[in-house]
Amino acid sequence: MSPHRFHLYRARAAAPSSSRAGLAVAAALLISIQLGAPTSAANAQPAPPPPTSPLAAAPGPAPGEDPHRDGADEHADARAAAAKNRINLRIGGASTDTIGRPTICLEVRAIAGLSLEGCGAGGGFLHHQEGAEVAHFRAKWLIHRRVFRGGQLRLHGGVGFAELQLADDAPGFRFGSPDGAKIETAGPEAALSIAWLRPLGDSGWELIMNMSGGMAWMPHADELVDPHSERQPFAAFEIGAGW
Repeated sequence: MSPHRFHLYRARAAAPSSSRAGLAVAAALLISIQLGAPTSAANAQPAPPPPTSPLAAAPGPAPGEDPHRDGADEHADARAAAAKNRINLRIGGASTDTIGRPTICLEVRAIAGLSLEGCGAGGGFLHHQEGAEVAHFRAKWLIHRRVFRGGQLRLHGGVGFAELQLADDAPGFRFGSPDGAKIETAGPEAALSIAWLRPLGDSGWELIMNMSGGMAWMPHADELVDPHSERQPFAAFEIGAGW
């Protein structure tokens, strides 16, 4: 056999071996890739969560809660709810007075929701002006109260009597026909009032604003030296303080 033909034979014989070696290498690479994929997935770290805004994480107000109120408001409401107001003194004006003097009211709580109140301009001891003024003396009963914005709203109903006088007040009350100078007469009355009370810090004192209105009936008012109507409607407003 010639040398040329011998080398050609060896090349043909070696070709299958080279092909088998290449296939073996390719198969090994494929197996290593398949085995490595789960390992990479197992070692992979989870993606971090998206950043959260501090405003979104902040707790919001409970249902029905006013978002604008804070602990100071709640403390003020607690003080208002605890306010009893045993006595108060107020000053203001009344529609039935023509003398230009302020009306002064003193209210004293008797028991529970019952209080006693007297209002007037003080004719005969605080001043000596002539002119019509009406003094009121009544018992008041607390009908309803409500705590609102650091204060307390109160609704009262009252019954008592009123006295119409045209000059210095004389001792006692004239419920019948006026005698003497015929300058005063008295009769029953009924009234409603609404008051707003606000505690002055933790001092135990309260600021009070009061509005009232009602009707007095004086059957002998037309017998006075200056005749007046038997029916005496009235309205009044005062502001003051108490504890």
